[in-house]
Amino acid sequence: MRVVLLSLLLWLGLAGLVRAEDVPAGFVTGVKLLGADANSGILLHKGTKLTPKLLAQVFSGDVVHLKEPGSTLSLELDDGRAVTITARDGALTIRGAMTTGDESWTLVASAADVLAGEGEEAVPDNMLSRGGSLSMPMLVSGGNYISKGRAEIWLTWIGGKAPYKAEIGGKALPGVLPEPGLTLNWPPGAERVDFQLSDAEGGVVRYSLRMGRDLPAAPEGVKPGTLRHALWLSKRDKGRWKAEAIQLLRANGSEAALKLAEKIATKS
Repeated sequence: MRVVLLSLLLWLGLAGLVRAEDVPAGFVTGVKLLGADANSGILLHKGTKLTPKLLAQVFSGDVVHLKEPGSTLSLELDDGRAVTITARDGALTIRGAMTTGDESWTLVASAADVLAGEGEEAVPDNMLSRGGSLSMPMLVSGGNYISKGRAEIWLTWIGGKAPYKAEIGGKALPGVLPEPGLTLNWPPGAERVDFQLSDAEGGVVRYSLRMGRDLPAAPEGVKPGTLRHALWLSKRDKGRWKAEAIQLLRANGSEAALKLAEKIATKS
């Protein structure tokens, strides 16, 4: 209990520090560092040289300085613009800020929560089972919302023991699943799908998905189709839009979007 309390106090202290001093300006969506750039710390943040990683947040006032021809750093900025920085840009200072107010700081907290522990962690190949109890962090109890007209839904899970079996409306899908991940074809005309997943050890999870809702209107400054929009959407209605946010990221198809989709889908 004491450790939990100390961790909470530390988090609150750090959160206050970030809110007071750091103004988030965007995310790293692509990194290609050649030669000396790979080890020199090409991003200057508050006097400290850093080597940015995919999906890292950048802040207003950070300076990017690439020196090697062929090195690039791609960013999604606060207004949704995608930019790619090269050595020809020299020492470039990042300017911008997410919209002020509580909503933007909720976004920052959401990003920190989803990407916590990123560090040097490798991305698990094909999202193989990680052991432990079978669970689907990308879905919540009480119904999950899918936007109108979506024909396919990608689902994944963690834990349990392969092989897995899936059912829709009480009817088993053909075959077994050797690893997490499947694409569900939405039954034509259906407004609701009841999904069940079981594993080789008898673990079972059940969720419902509901089709036909309009996407919630994004707050000012959060452009639809961006990583920030997906993060924001994943937190709406107590997580009921998380599955839809993941579909949007996978449709984006970029390395950063796919990695963020995986993080959201498997973050307990």
